[in-house]
Amino acid sequence: MQAAGQISVIVVDAMRERVTRGEQILVLLNRRGYAPVLHCTDCGWKSECPHCSAYRVFHKLDRSLRCHHCSFAQAVPRACPECGDTDVRAMGRTARGVRGIRLGEGHRMISLIIPEAGGKVLSVSENGYGKRTEIDEFPSKGRGNKGVIAMSTSARNGKLVGAVQVFDGDELMLISNQGTMVRTRTDEVSVLGRNTQGVRVIRTKEGEFLVGVERIDEPAQDPELFGPDDADADSGDTASTDADSAAPKTNDETGDDGAE
Repeated sequence: MQAAGQISVIVVDAMRERVTRGEQILVLLNRRGYAPVLHCTDCGWKSECPHCSAYRVFHKLDRSLRCHHCSFAQAVPRACPECGDTDVRAMGRTARGVRGIRLGEGHRMISLIIPEAGGKVLSVSENGYGKRTEIDEFPSKGRGNKGVIAMSTSARNGKLVGAVQVFDGDELMLISNQGTMVRTRTDEVSVLGRNTQGVRVIRTKEGEFLVGVERIDEPAQDPELFGPDDADADSGDTASTDADSAAPKTNDETGDDGAE
């Protein structure tokens, strides 16, 4: 037995001793290498195999996609099979990816949203201000651009800390750096333009600021699981909440503080 380039002499000697004693050996070779798949930068499609759970690997020599599990092979498509985009490139499993947005100095990513019909973008700032904005106000741009302003930041607003997609009837959960959590309805947050400052969503104390926001989407109660008493109780809670929300609003809450 001769030592291969992937196995050291010490390991080979140990294997020889076990074979001499009549024992068995199981050798697992870690085959590291570049196994790229095709990836669409527009819709996120990847060259999955239609016959198994693996990805088809891109072979540059003959421009083919081959599954190394079931041996299914196919020519490389000229465009993405899902969206028709021609920006389909080979990318390894551990690759760092391509640039999605070009960030300005001091900017950082805080959210990723996949737009859905009927949704709005709810953005909040660290000082407790927020707003809902129609998705149509955000123009579609190519990959690697700087994007557009989602909220005007100022000394009043502070930095933008979160953005989520919400729908009519949803609720929000806001959390501050001091552990304060506030649950409110998205319908109570004003719908404003993209390049505006928003209205007050939560009042923060001195030294307190928002650190996150999440959408709460609770499914409707099944009448077969909940009795009429539970339904009446829920109706009472809703009426009480509606009464609270009907209270007069301050200038901050109506957006009459100079913000667009």
